[in-house]
Amino acid sequence: MNIMDLARSPLLAAADTALRHMGAEVIWHAADPTGSAGHDAVIEIRFHGSTASFPVEVKPQLRPATVQMHARSWPEGALIVTQRVTPQVAELLRGVGVNYIDASGNASIRAEGLHVEIAGRPPRERRDGRRSPLYSGAAMPVLLTLLCVPELVERPLRELQQVAGVSLGTVQKVRARLGEQDITDPPHAGNRDAWRRLLEGWVTAYSDGPRRDRVVCRATSRMRPGEAMSSLPPGGHTFSGEAAADLEGLDISPATLDLYLRSDVAEILQPLRARRDDTGWITIREPIWTDELDQMLRQTGRTANLAPGPVVYADLVMIHDPRTAALATQWQHHDPSLRPLFA
Repeated sequence: MNIMDLARSPLLAAADTALRHMGAEVIWHAADPTGSAGHDAVIEIRFHGSTASFPVEVKPQLRPATVQMHARSWPEGALIVTQRVTPQVAELLRGVGVNYIDASGNASIRAEGLHVEIAGRPPRERRDGRRSPLYSGAAMPVLLTLLCVPELVERPLRELQQVAGVSLGTVQKVRARLGEQDITDPPHAGNRDAWRRLLEGWVTAYSDGPRRDRVVCRATSRMRPGEAMSSLPPGGHTFSGEAAADLEGLDISPATLDLYLRSDVAEILQPLRARRDDTGWITIREPIWTDELDQMLRQTGRTANLAPGPVVYADLVMIHDPRTAALATQWQHHDPSLRPLFA
């Protein structure tokens, strides 16, 4: 196995520096250049008299959606090297038993006889905050529509425009950018990875943008979440997150209630006997999808009062709880919209 040239990877170089500052001895080995090894490198760490080797995966940005998407595919005992691990992502990684180190030296690395646990170090450098134009605010409803109904990627632009509820120009730009990423037809064996990356990017952008910006109110109630769900009159709202998973029969006792609503919020608060509370367990948001998409999904057999599958998935991921992290993985294979991406 060849010794690796760290000059080619600033993230690996930063991890190397952080480990050596801890007092560890480190040797990096290059992975098979054919990619057959399934990882980016191998690292040997000697620390306090113990030595262990780890397959290394480099992920420049690590978000909750990234963990959900890739945790099962990472090699056993993998060490994830990334720019920044937030406390929420760190908890998710530890919950699924994945080692990590970021450029600042925050780390959780465990093997027989070796244990490194460091947290609280500030970011080494700030990101510039730029995002691919594919995930602009205007594009988000288009991408959601395509994730729900992938067949529309092959249909005339005006069909996609009518279901997404945006301008024809926006649809044209999105389709052109998707073409650059080899997404020109529905998910199949040849392009499934590209569709998964699209879902991951959409979940991250949705969580940082519309999911946060479209909160109508947060509230709390003396009811338990299950009782609150059954107390709501039919129509006018859709369930997401834990509530949606519970309604679909997945093994969960909801501790939160995510709702999407187009009508007056009082119609929800009154039957819930809820009061506004910025830290409450009930969150009500305005949806970014159209009635046309709802109707199309109902024709495919989706339960009428559930949010679109990718939205439910995003709301599960963003709870930042190992309990719901496992649930989000189940949702990937349960939801009809997401199932083809993980076949």
